[in-house]
Amino acid sequence: MSLGGGSGIGRMLKVSPWGERRSMTYDHNTGAVTIKRETDISAVLDSNTERQNNGVHKGEDGDFWCAASVPLVVIDAWLKEYAAETGRLIVDPFGGDEEWDRWAFRRLDNSEFRKLRTGLFRIGDHGKR
Repeated sequence: MSLGGGSGIGRMLKVSPWGERRSMTYDHNTGAVTIKRETDISAVLDSNTERQNNGVHKGEDGDFWCAASVPLVVIDAWLKEYAAETGRLIVDPFGGDEEWDRWAFRRLDNSEFRKLRTGLFRIGDHGKR
């Protein structure tokens, strides 16, 4: 698929099942090649809002509650931000690193990230300090 416009040419490189699109453009005037990565996370955010409004985050037996649904592109950005703030590189964000978990939970409790949550309850650090 060609992406026209300007003084260059472009091509769609890949569309992933979770909505990520990668494209490349080449500018004939400058010789610059730009690879762009975009992800449409609106479906995840819409689903989370619906779950918040309808209480769907609760499990059938009440033992398991889905707290959040966070797109991979957001986790990737958080990992970079965490590394910049702390100097720590997290290789596996689901590996049980308590410091990273507390940092991510605080993010999810922040109203700025409300649309990532599936329920309107505090996630917090569960008493760990």
